[in-house]
Amino acid sequence: MLLKLTGGLVKPGHFSTNLRITSVDDKVDNEIDAMLVHENRALLVECKTRRQEREAQDAIYKLAQLRDRLGGSVASALYLSARPVVEEVLKRAREYRVDVLAGAEVAGLVQWIRRWQVASDDRSSSR
Repeated sequence: MLLKLTGGLVKPGHFSTNLRITSVDDKVDNEIDAMLVHENRALLVECKTRRQEREAQDAIYKLAQLRDRLGGSVASALYLSARPVVEEVLKRAREYRVDVLAGAEVAGLVQWIRRWQVASDDRSSSR
């Protein structure tokens, strides 16, 4: 992920990796693998390399909560998994409006981010 971001996909200063977010209210620490900003819209990304079942659903829930807290209603969330995920995980992701690229789909990450950027551009030009 970092190599793609530093390779010109996103403007320097418009992304960060390995973020630690601490909630002031409950003092809970959360980590997120990457956050990108384009046209005042945030994209939060969680990356996993090993097979996960229950953990994937928990990660998607956390990702959705952080997306809403940090980026508001115009933010997006992406769960990247080097391994395929089961239908239950995809269902949870749809419920929480989290996009998923898993297994062989991860090869399409650059195109996915470019489409997200274009969608951000389209939204900002319609204001």
